[in-house]
Amino acid sequence: MLLFNHFHRSVEFMRHMEVCFIVLSVLWGWGIDKKTPDLYDWVGAGICLVGVSVMLLAPRQ
Repeated sequence: MLLFNHFHRSVEFMRHMEVCFIVLSVLWGWGIDKKTPDLYDWVGAGICLVGVSVMLLAPRQ
């Protein structure tokens, strides 16, 4: 349990959760709310994923 709490609070875990949140938000709107994402939804999600990728893949000291 202690290991889970440490991993749950880590910054890297939160960055991965950001990716999941973005993807699941679009899928939720599409699947549950029956709102088909338009071009701007996909472009916005893509921009967000690029930003999160920069944070995930940036070299750390």
